[in-house]
Amino acid sequence: MVKYFLVKLWEWREDQAFKTLFSDKKFQMIERAIAKQYFWKNPYQISKEFCKAIGEYDVHQYGETPLTTMNKIARALGIKKGDHIYEYGAGRGRTCFFLKHFFDVHVTGIERNPIFVRKAMDVARKFELKIDFIESDFLEVEPTDATAIYLYGTCLQDKLIYQLCDKFPCGAKIATISYPLSEYDRKFRVTRKFKVRFPWGETEAYVNESRDASIRMRGF
Repeated sequence: MVKYFLVKLWEWREDQAFKTLFSDKKFQMIERAIAKQYFWKNPYQISKEFCKAIGEYDVHQYGETPLTTMNKIARALGIKKGDHIYEYGAGRGRTCFFLKHFFDVHVTGIERNPIFVRKAMDVARKFELKIDFIESDFLEVEPTDATAIYLYGTCLQDKLIYQLCDKFPCGAKIATISYPLSEYDRKFRVTRKFKVRFPWGETEAYVNESRDASIRMRGF
């Protein structure tokens, strides 16, 4: 119970910090629309029920990236207008809406829970935002046009991460949390490493790039 209230206090402080940094009326309207979608049942409960239904071992794996943390990651990736960023594990789509609104990039959110996808698409349609939400397992998506990728993935099994490394395109910058991709595939190198905060604590974020891509960019 104490841990629950500490997390709630952290989330409240995060919310206040975000509003100070990003005082924007339209995005506040988007935030309210997202929250309204979960008035009767919160995303943690929805995720738990979905995981139970498909036979997942860990049914408490849902987590969201704080928007101040997402802002730090986006700037470390160097994303700019015209880029296409894929988010693996979009959840209710909050970070996708943030990236679209404040960075004006093409965003594709990949999420296997159909309830999250449907609700996110409803909000996108309401505000006429072009965001692609794809209901899919990670390995069914081909991110060939991605210039940047965000993989939270702290609960992913090693086997899946190895498979994703084969799918990530050369030239894309890939942000990962708590581990670098070089631990799974030697073709990747870490170009940036920095501290980030989540409700559960502080960890490292990594910007990964393909070594092959770096060679081509040097003209070899």
